[in-house]
Amino acid sequence: MKADTSARPSAADLTGGALLASIACSCSAIVLAVLGLLELDIPLTKFVRSLYHPVGYLPNPWLAYFSDIGDRLGKGESLVALSLLMLLVGAKWKRADVKLAGWQTLVAHAIVAVLSNLIKHVVGRPRPKFIHTGTVDLSPFGGSGWDSFPSGHATSAVAIAAVLAVRFPRGRWIFIGAAAAIAASRIIRGSHFLTDTVGGAALGWLMGTIAAHPWREWRSSLASALASLAPVCVGVSAAI
Repeated sequence: MKADTSARPSAADLTGGALLASIACSCSAIVLAVLGLLELDIPLTKFVRSLYHPVGYLPNPWLAYFSDIGDRLGKGESLVALSLLMLLVGAKWKRADVKLAGWQTLVAHAIVAVLSNLIKHVVGRPRPKFIHTGTVDLSPFGGSGWDSFPSGHATSAVAIAAVLAVRFPRGRWIFIGAAAAIAASRIIRGSHFLTDTVGGAALGWLMGTIAAHPWREWRSSLASALASLAPVCVGVSAAI
């Protein structure tokens, strides 16, 4: 009797209750993992502050360079310029895959820009520089400085990386590594807490994955993205 060598069902094969159950379980795992990292936010922020000179700059030139590069590369203008460059290259050299990646990264960036800014102001979490005690008080719609969660740089960079990982799988770890470096630079810069970047990265991965697939398949795309993201979040939380 031959062993069953059939592949395990993918999210696209799930329907109805099974798909909803998969999404619910994965969402729960991700949320619990991020919540588990909350207790590290203040200690890590205090450690980052200890790296700075009393007048407010990083004396270590490598850390300062890393912080500045991450800030510039993760800005909306830089990421939009990357998408436009791909569109130009794809049109000029008739590379349909590059052109599609340009469109999809633009769409992903637009989606996460709206979502992250909405969440930022609804949550109203203060930036690390406003924290001087061991507690973090939220102020929904509190205005400038009360927009720490999620990190816009991390959300956008990971969304772009997710699209590129789908379109060009051979370079997926380069794209993911670059996005992770941008997210880490936001912590080193003192602009965000750990959970701001992890939460932003999770949102970016989900929206980028959806943008990189046909819209009519968004449910199965979301389920697949959640299923791939949940073990990573749980593993990072457990390891830290």
